[in-house]
Amino acid sequence: MTYRFKRKESVPKAVRRIVSEQSQKAALELGGGNPDIHDGVHNARKCFKKIRSALRLVRGGLGNRVYRRENGWFRDAGRQLSAVRDAEAMIETYDRLAERYPDIAECSSLHVLREALVQRRQRIAQDEQDLEGQAHALARELEDVPSRAADWPLTHNGFAALAPGLERSYRRGRKAFEKAYRKPSDERFHEWRKRVKDYWYHTRLLGRSWPEFMESRISELKDLADLLGDDHDLAVLQQTRLGGRGARG
Repeated sequence: MTYRFKRKESVPKAVRRIVSEQSQKAALELGGGNPDIHDGVHNARKCFKKIRSALRLVRGGLGNRVYRRENGWFRDAGRQLSAVRDAEAMIETYDRLAERYPDIAECSSLHVLREALVQRRQRIAQDEQDLEGQAHALARELEDVPSRAADWPLTHNGFAALAPGLERSYRRGRKAFEKAYRKPSDERFHEWRKRVKDYWYHTRLLGRSWPEFMESRISELKDLADLLGDDHDLAVLQQTRLGGRGARG
């Protein structure tokens, strides 16, 4: 299930294949193929983000009506499974900090914070006791994705089918970068992170078109996305510590 276009594959065929593969992978993660339901949810949500990014790349060919319908479906699918996974992510963020800065583990007030994060995750898990049932139900719904994709109005081929989406992705990333540094805030850096990940996914899809250039670009974008992801996790951890909810996605 390589998240890349093949050299001799038409754009419509490639998009349908990738969306179908990512949907099947998500269905396996949610339907019992992963014994750790929380890890399965995490992996499935990554599949949904890859699908949404591929849809953005060919938005012009899909048309606004189909794009909004499908993008909204995968967005909502990820959101309905997000609460417990996001609470788990806060504990992982704390643990990464403790690993990097050993003194944190010896600080009683910060140790209390971890205990509070664990209790918070347990409360959320209790509120969503049927997480596994929701995941299995969504896995069954994902079985219909390939047949939906077969009906998408994708007819354009070649780079002309991708250029508008790729240009839009890069332009949105530049704008988000400028806004983040012009007036820094957690929300603006999080928005920049989402645009960076979009462009990273698009570059991965086109990786075989110019490997010598794309591989280095893919690596640089991943590093940037990871750094912005760490910044966002720390921001949400701070908001959680102060009693706020924070937003992930």
